Amino acid sequence: MTNWLAIRMMFDKIPFLIGSGILLNNFAEIRDNVKKTTMETYFDAGHLSHYVTQKTEIVLNSLQLEESIREVVRSPAVQALIADKIDEVFSTKEGLLLGLVVNRNKVKEAVIPSMENAGSDIVPLVFSAY
Repeated sequence: MTNWLAIRMMFDKIPFLIGSGILLNNFAEIRDNVKKTTMETYFDAGHLSHYVTQKTEIVLNSLQLEESIREVVRSPAVQALIADKIDEVFSTKEGLLLGLVVNRNKVKEAVIPSMENAGSDIVPLVFSAY
């Protein structure tokens, strides 16, 4: 009962009762102070930077980028793209010289696993970029 009365007195102006209606009388000042405190507490550069960094790490970890990269490299489309690029290299002057020393198929066999494992090297770079 007393809590209800106290709250009622804060909002309603009661004649000849000091302190009654204080929220209505000082609404603009109270609103500005609440706004200022909220902005300074939750929207300062340090807090936002920490919050965004924390959420970015959570999102990036949930994406499982390393496994996603591995799956993409294993896909037939990327396998064909890698093979085409290796063939393209071997069709240049330097590639023809390289072909005298190295078998083209052996290069493909070496490059594809390296690309699959590159995910573990690429993911930290993605994390550091954000």
